[in-house]
Amino acid sequence: MAMAMMDAMRRDSCCAHSQHRLEMRLFCPPGHSPVAKPGRYKALWHGTAKLATGAHPAIYLVIVVEGPVLLPPGRLGNTSEVVRRKPGNLDYQKKKEMRLFCPLGHSPVAKHGCYKALRHGIRPVYTPPDVERLTDRFSRLPVNEGYNAFFGGANVRFTNNGSSADLILDKSSGAGLVSRDKYYYGFFNAALKLPANFTSGVVVAFYLSNQNIFPKKHDELDFELLGYEKRRRSWVLQTNVYGNGSVSTGREEKFYLWFDPTQDFHDYTILWNNHHIVFLVDNVPIREVVHNTAISSVYPSKPMSIFATIWDGSEWATHGGKYAVNYTYAPFVTSLRGVELEGCVSQKNDTSCANKRSTSSLDPVDGEEFVKLSQQQMTGLEWARRKHMFYSYCQDTMRYKVLPPECTAN
Repeated sequence: MAMAMMDAMRRDSCCAHSQHRLEMRLFCPPGHSPVAKPGRYKALWHGTAKLATGAHPAIYLVIVVEGPVLLPPGRLGNTSEVVRRKPGNLDYQKKKEMRLFCPLGHSPVAKHGCYKALRHGIRPVYTPPDVERLTDRFSRLPVNEGYNAFFGGANVRFTNNGSSADLILDKSSGAGLVSRDKYYYGFFNAALKLPANFTSGVVVAFYLSNQNIFPKKHDELDFELLGYEKRRRSWVLQTNVYGNGSVSTGREEKFYLWFDPTQDFHDYTILWNNHHIVFLVDNVPIREVVHNTAISSVYPSKPMSIFATIWDGSEWATHGGKYAVNYTYAPFVTSLRGVELEGCVSQKNDTSCANKRSTSSLDPVDGEEFVKLSQQQMTGLEWARRKHMFYSYCQDTMRYKVLPPECTAN
């Protein structure tokens, strides 16, 4: 599926739309330099960035295509913004960077040979549709007011007086947070910034679960972010839904993000009520699970805690450890802030929990405006799924000879 997406991108003209920027990265072994053959793709800018001291110097080539302008030799011209990659927390000693710009209707080409690319990809920059910022409806809490450390000890670090936190994965341990309360329905958000570099096998998760209370009948709603692999061009976002212990049926859907999740914080939101479950990224819906008769028996319906974790998922996430975590690049740090925990707190005297099936029982989280997606949100949902989803269990007929009933019902 990833190769099919790549081919489709190549078929598009590289500068066909001014809002798109195509980027190719070539990573070369230590001691080598990336080279693009002279010709129509003349290098207009190059430079060296010195990074923090580390054991693995690396050299890379970034080819950036800006359109629809034709750039004169030796200068950048009036292009749209060129984003220079920041070193971040990379362990490399230095990088050499060369930027190549192509004229309208052409694509960048880097010759291989001695300087064979170890990883490459062409990635358009997308602008999502305008949607309501649901996260603006609710107040944001300091992380230490909503969460306690779950595991990891010293690898959980509260920062900025507890308003944010760093979760760290190193050879000793991963790290995790768990909400202080359990919730029966609600609106839950975390703004995350993911670790950069080669992060194969690293898993960052933001999810709801009650497995510790109902080990055989547990419910779970997952955001799982799977780190870079050599065979992939970016982090992968996976969502999953379990209800009433239905773990034998995986309901995974996978997406490529339309931004670099290592450069800044982005919102990951789960809306869960009696009417539907919605997964949102930066307020754009990417998945909706409607509560209907087809899925009713496995629809999550018991109080859950909210978790944020980072852990070594090499065995689970990389085909039995084929692309295991490389701790040369450790520590892997995920930063968290922007916590929103809005809903019905379980086991507390909350009258809003009394009538869970009414449209006003958890107003506004379960109110009229949260019963179904607006037309604007439906547009965002269709955009995210059409452009960025590359796997859905409902399309996997090799895995399921008979598709789960909700696939045809929806």
